[in-house]
Amino acid sequence: MEFEIFEKAINTIQNGVKAEEAVYEYGIDLDIVLEPHREVIMDLFANEYGADNADWIAYYMWGLNFGEEPYDAVDRFGRTVKIHTLEDLWAFLEDSRDVTVKLGETYKARSNNLIAWGRHNGITFYIMDRRAGPCAYINVTGTFLDGKTEHDLADVECHGGVTWADNAVPGLESTDDGLQWYIGWDYAHAGDWDKDICTNGRKWSVAEIIEECHEVIDRLGNK
Repeated sequence: MEFEIFEKAINTIQNGVKAEEAVYEYGIDLDIVLEPHREVIMDLFANEYGADNADWIAYYMWGLNFGEEPYDAVDRFGRTVKIHTLEDLWAFLEDSRDVTVKLGETYKARSNNLIAWGRHNGITFYIMDRRAGPCAYINVTGTFLDGKTEHDLADVECHGGVTWADNAVPGLESTDDGLQWYIGWDYAHAGDWDKDICTNGRKWSVAEIIEECHEVIDRLGNK
């Protein structure tokens, strides 16, 4: 959702609240008129960002009085949440809108290869289920890594180093005619959990892998 549309929707609700307050002392209750409109807008937010993220929007409006009180916290999934402005809230929602599983869930094998995906600073990342463990992939199209093979990527800091560089993510259908470029790495190195050879190794949580995807993307932006 573009910020201008997001801002317009929030302002519509806020203006309704101000109108309610202005006429309430005269015995006029606008809630019966405005509440259905608020519900529709919140349903649209939930459809766009997910129900959990829509709760952050409700908290911004009713708990923080539409942003009058700056807010810093860590949510139940370990994500840093900074809401100082409406644009802060929008950026947080955009970064987390496409994560398809609970971030606190520890990795376990699934029939669906796609564990989670999302966007951070405008760059898409994917976490896939592989037999030995999860793998992370980042779309680096248009960055200085575009087109480079894994042998040219030794300086990229990620768990175990880059082990994939190609124009597709294995297991995902491509609709871009091979015009994108992805790098990836895996979590099946020495000391990592493996269901066959290292059952007492470290099991990386989805939250931890997402956090590393964010960190790698942040480092790309600093090059």
